[in-house]
Amino acid sequence: MLRSAEFKGNVYGKHMQLQGIEAEHFRRWLGLFEEHVRRRFAPADAEDFLAAARRIAASLQYGFFGRLEVA
Repeated sequence: MLRSAEFKGNVYGKHMQLQGIEAEHFRRWLGLFEEHVRRRFAPADAEDFLAAARRIAASLQYGFFGRLEVA
């Protein structure tokens, strides 16, 4: 998100190795992430972060469940 280009790795592959992931995990993570981002960043920047987080969550949910579980 900050375009540092420091992260190297396969986020999707690493997450797909996890066992026991359920929709509630996504709800909780997105809620915590949103709370933190809204405290730390200006509203427009927070929305950019949250849009990216929602896209990532949607991608991972399709990988785990074959459908979007959490909007």
